[in-house]
Amino acid sequence: VCCALPMTGSVGIIFVSEIAEAEALFTKQIEEIAAKCDAALYMTTVVEGEGMDRSDIRLPGVTRKAQVDDSAVIVGKFEMEVKTDQEESIRRMTAAYGVDYDALYAACSAAVEKLSGHRYALHTGTDCTLHLALTGRTWHIDAGDGDWPCGEVYIAPVEETTAGRVYFPELYVEDVGRFEDVTLHVEAGHAVSCNIPQVQAWLDGLPPENRVVAELGLGMNPGVDSLCGCTVLDEKMAGTFHIALGANNMFGGNNAAPMHTDLVGGGVWSLKEEIGCE
Repeated sequence: VCCALPMTGSVGIIFVSEIAEAEALFTKQIEEIAAKCDAALYMTTVVEGEGMDRSDIRLPGVTRKAQVDDSAVIVGKFEMEVKTDQEESIRRMTAAYGVDYDALYAACSAAVEKLSGHRYALHTGTDCTLHLALTGRTWHIDAGDGDWPCGEVYIAPVEETTAGRVYFPELYVEDVGRFEDVTLHVEAGHAVSCNIPQVQAWLDGLPPENRVVAELGLGMNPGVDSLCGCTVLDEKMAGTFHIALGANNMFGGNNAAPMHTDLVGGGVWSLKEEIGCE
């Protein structure tokens, strides 16, 4: 664990790597440190259960003048418009960490035991179905020994076989935005089109390997109560599903790619085995 508290240039950084430290620091300590800084930033860096590094970064809910050091830009020379409410972020993280881990592991194990089929259909919205082949692939449990916050089961589908449509009543796409009533079309394992122009433009800018449907995941953490656009939280929310585009070779898939983007869905959905399909 490394903590760098108010430094020259008045930038505060808190780095947390263990739950105990997270519980201690997600309190008034952050407020006290932030009050002494022109810009304060706290990070929870974790080793993702899928093999990716994640960081949850939040800034205090104030607008402050950025400062620039002669040797390096500490924060760009502009007014920071902070859109994330710090107290709400702390509440969400605290609730996600404060679950019964034995119960969470038991729930994840029970879910994986039921998901023993070779092919599944993900039904979303009123008429969207995504077909996924799982033959030869293994479900993984993230319940305390991988990502933080934890709470999901996930698998790498057989890449070239995924096809159909998936509906998201609400969808956050990292660095793109939040959208409603989103339908994503998948052909031969690749996301090919979307009914939302901004998402379509994002897809158009991706190389083929970053369009591959790399993951099917189910959120299992009861401490996450709603989607907020922070993927490390959203994908863990109990009652949600997510698919990911990009890399999956770090958890049993065959697709190597420079990115792994999770797309989290909620609302009414179901995952059903397609009997008789191999």
